[in-house]
Amino acid sequence: WLLPAASLLLFLGISVYHFGQSNWNYIAFRTKAEATCTHLLWGSFVLFVPILWHYEAAAPIISSIVNAPAPYIAKPWREAASIVLLVLNLWLCIYYFIQSRITRKEFIDEVVNLSALALLLINLPLLLGFAIYFVCWHSLSSMMDQIRFFRKQAHAYSIRQYIKNALPLSLAAISSLVAFALLQMKMDIPLNIGIVFVFISVVTLPHMILIDQLYQESSSNSVLNSMNEEF
Repeated sequence: WLLPAASLLLFLGISVYHFGQSNWNYIAFRTKAEATCTHLLWGSFVLFVPILWHYEAAAPIISSIVNAPAPYIAKPWREAASIVLLVLNLWLCIYYFIQSRITRKEFIDEVVNLSALALLLINLPLLLGFAIYFVCWHSLSSMMDQIRFFRKQAHAYSIRQYIKNALPLSLAAISSLVAFALLQMKMDIPLNIGIVFVFISVVTLPHMILIDQLYQESSSNSVLNSMNEEF
């Protein structure tokens, strides 16, 4: 409310890191800087390519969030930035493969994944393309990461248990969003898509923090296991 532009940039930065972290969480990074750069590079691709490529659709949403006109960016610059992000992420896959940090299968999976996402995000409308990525790529893999983490604590932990645990909070979030939309309609206030995104950001921020803790703990456990195996 007070600093909408700064708040949007902060949330975009956190989102970029979170998306990249969820994709490359299986890599044993040598330094924190290497991990951060890798996460930011991948996250920038999946977040900014659809925004830049479909900027005509994204600009009104940005404007409604910051309550000011979205900055003008010429189409050639937007397309060039999108291509650069794709090339840099392809280079990242090649780099880790050459360094023997990922297997041949993982390398092929990453390249196919990146190519499929590029085609998806460029050819589909902004919201549809990002929604498919968010559900079919990000959310699904994040869910499986959580289930694998819980199975380390209790080997019998199942998908059914996960759904049972997650359902109350998920329903609460969805119900709150629906109630918010209905309240706006009842008050004869046009549904503002920017405000919807703000609501979603508030709901998802705790998820990002918890998932970061999950990956940090998983990474620490992997290091300890490696040390134990050496001894």
